[in-house]
Amino acid sequence: MPGNYENVNVTEQIINQKPTSNIEQNFYDYFPEFESLLIRKMNLYKIEFEIEPYLSVPLITPKYVLKIIRNDFGDVFRNYNIFDCRSVEEYEMGHVVGASLMSERAARKKFTLAGSNSILIFYCEFSSKRCKQIISIIQKVNTKGIREGKSLLYPNLAIIEGGYCNFYKQYPHYCDPRGYLTEQEAYRNYLMKNKF
Repeated sequence: MPGNYENVNVTEQIINQKPTSNIEQNFYDYFPEFESLLIRKMNLYKIEFEIEPYLSVPLITPKYVLKIIRNDFGDVFRNYNIFDCRSVEEYEMGHVVGASLMSERAARKKFTLAGSNSILIFYCEFSSKRCKQIISIIQKVNTKGIREGKSLLYPNLAIIEGGYCNFYKQYPHYCDPRGYLTEQEAYRNYLMKNKF
């Protein structure tokens, strides 16, 4: 089942690439000296989180994502970008407030310009596949930069635990608009539109 349907573009083509080696899949296992500044800050402020084992990035609960959005931590997590990795149809029916659709040109530009101190937070419906595909590509960029002796481009990556489904159940009033279209429903709508 495709993640984006009619609006296939460069981003979707990139995220469909497969990691070619373990070094791109478990970046921080191979480069522990570049431990995420985000992880260090979260430990300092006693924010509960788990590490996603495949990508070695923190899974943040909706509760703490909301605190970041509301600036409850002051300047500590002030610079952040949230990326929705679902289809256009799913995004338009409802997304985390302030989130950019990863597949749109504006989102790609914002992603490219994000500084090394920015927190990049990703999610898809359940944060189980689509957002992880995108993060694996970012880890490739990080790996390439380190091999070339450059600084880490994107050190602060995180995933919303349970994805939009989990966030919407807990904080629907922080979704814009306040709605939730599943991937299955979006795909069914796509098939209905393209029926011969």
